[in-house]
Amino acid sequence: MTTYPVFEPLDIQQGTSLSCKVFSGRLFFCPIHIHPEYEMVFISQGGVSSIIGENQHKLSQHHLLLIGPNLPHAFSNLDDGNYFTSRYIHVKELVLETLFRQFQELYRLEGVIDWFKRGALFSLKTKQVELYEQIYQQKDEQRLLAFLRFLLSLAQQVPIRYLRHAYHQDSSQRVQNIICAINDNHNAPLTLTQMASQMNMSVSTFTRHFKKIFGVSYIEYLIGQKVDKACHLLSSSSLTITHIAWEAGFTSLSQFNKQFKQHAGVSPRLYREIRGWSKTLHQKKENTTDKTEWDIGDHC
Repeated sequence: MTTYPVFEPLDIQQGTSLSCKVFSGRLFFCPIHIHPEYEMVFISQGGVSSIIGENQHKLSQHHLLLIGPNLPHAFSNLDDGNYFTSRYIHVKELVLETLFRQFQELYRLEGVIDWFKRGALFSLKTKQVELYEQIYQQKDEQRLLAFLRFLLSLAQQVPIRYLRHAYHQDSSQRVQNIICAINDNHNAPLTLTQMASQMNMSVSTFTRHFKKIFGVSYIEYLIGQKVDKACHLLSSSSLTITHIAWEAGFTSLSQFNKQFKQHAGVSPRLYREIRGWSKTLHQKKENTTDKTEWDIGDHC
C-alpha cells in the first residue's frame, strides 16, 4: 500500500510542555502522519501494529517507542480481537533541546534526542515501567520532573533497534521549512516548480530531497493533504461521500475512492464507520467540533 504522510496539528495545552493520554480498546486506526512534537508510545497491555519511518513493526507489552519530530508513523490494531492499552506522551518540539542546552547536568539528553530523531524501540524493565507511570500520576512541574527522571533512566539503556534507515541531522529543519510553506499556501498549493524555487533548490534537487525525507513525491504528498481534509469531513460532518470528494479537491468520485483507499488503507465509508465507533467509545457528542485528530485516547 502506498502511504502519504499528512500533517497533524497537536493541541498541547497552553502553559504545559507535554500532554499525556491513554487509549484502551480493541479497535484503533491511525493513518500515517507527522507532527513537529516528540512522541513516546508505551504499550502496557496487548499489542498493536505500527509503521515508523520506512518499517512496519508489531509492538508488544512493555515496548516503548521514541518518535522524533516529523518522523512518519501510523498505528492500527492487530485484528486479533484482543484488548490493548497504549500510554503515550507528546512533548513540545523545543523542550528537550532547551533543557539540554541550558543545563550541563542534563548532557545525557543529547543521546536521547538523537534516539528520538532516529526512531528507537525499547523494552522497559519493571523499574522503568514504574517511572513511566509516575509521569501520569503527577501534574504541572512535578509531571515535567517525572518525565525528565524517566528519560535520564532510559539514557542508561540501549535501544533494541533503530526504526529509521535514512537519518540526516538537518532533515528536521528541512521538513519544518517545507511544512511551513505547504501550510502557508494550503488554500492554493504551490506547484512543484514554485515550491522548489521557494526552497532555493532546482526542481530535481527538491524532488530528490522531498522523496528522501517523506518517502513520497511532492505531488503524492499533496494528494495526501486532500485525503487528510476528507478524513476530517468524514469524521466531523454528515456530508455525503460525493460532496466530501468535491470539497477535498478531487475531480471524480472514482479517483477519490481509489486514492483514499491507497492512503488510508480503508474505503471512505469504512473510515467513517471506524471514526464514528471511536467517537461513541469516548462519548463524544456529534455536534462537538472535531479537527483531524487520531490520538483519541483520554487525557490524563
